[in-house]
Amino acid sequence: MVGFALDPSLAALQRMEGGGSELPLALRRFRSHMHGETTIEAMQRATRDVLASYAGVIGTDAHRISVTKLCDVCGVMLSGHPSSRTRARAPYSAMGPCENRPGHTGSLLLHPRHTKIDLPAHVDFVRARIAVGHELGHYLIHRRDTGIDTFTARLPSSPEEEALSEYAARLLLLPGPLPRPAEGSSNLVAYGMECAREADITLHAASARLGDPDSPLVGTVDGIILWRLNPRVSPDEALSKRLMPKWHLCPSAFIPINRCHASRRSLISELASLGDGMVAGSRLEDVSIGSLKGSYRVDAVAWGTVARGTRLVLSAFIHQ
Repeated sequence: MVGFALDPSLAALQRMEGGGSELPLALRRFRSHMHGETTIEAMQRATRDVLASYAGVIGTDAHRISVTKLCDVCGVMLSGHPSSRTRARAPYSAMGPCENRPGHTGSLLLHPRHTKIDLPAHVDFVRARIAVGHELGHYLIHRRDTGIDTFTARLPSSPEEEALSEYAARLLLLPGPLPRPAEGSSNLVAYGMECAREADITLHAASARLGDPDSPLVGTVDGIILWRLNPRVSPDEALSKRLMPKWHLCPSAFIPINRCHASRRSLISELASLGDGMVAGSRLEDVSIGSLKGSYRVDAVAWGTVARGTRLVLSAFIHQ
């Protein structure tokens, strides 16, 4: 592997497996069944098999992956189908996994003859797609050819299984390897946002996908942070002091969520102050955010409205 994943949970699984620590039984059996050297390689193989079957049925010209058709290919029933997107809806969701866990997580009933995924009635369209992909990841971990490993299916899911299932969702909904953006001409954050729009997945998932183990960018991006306006800080304060991390993908750094703010002279603060429309920028900066320190190329995109408190800035910190 070239480097650790951007997703901190998946990076922890990589370190655990690379260090020789014993994995949960479900992952050991899955790795053995798929003949993978690692569980990550095993999941890459499992999702490739599913996508090959999907392409055989649907073709390769579809605008985006259909989670309903993915379930059909896997022989999994889907209850509570994601509603179709309307033009009035936002083009993507900026929510992170910790904030929306109660609302977006589906439930999986593993059964040898009628495996089923249930979605909550109120789930957002984009997050519903991630939820289905995540539950299909669990299904693949316990699937054995045309059956189910009934022993591991009865075990509680481990944090390692959750991380691998989340990776499976990204592999299924934004298949790779992703092309590398053109050298010196692309803003990585804008590229990730376009991926999120095209695939109808969350910004969090698309951002993590840029630094997944099979991505050409793995090891070149030290972190991605989404900044929001802190509602507890007075609007009379400088804009930089109102900006705080909403979520982050910084597997090797400590980012004090809710306890730090943007630097006054940073690109993040500058873009946040440039009106209320979408604006992008990129420049070299000396960065100090929690334990994320060093000289980076910072790519960022800002959108939303300062007056309404909806201004957001997504930033990536890239090795030079």
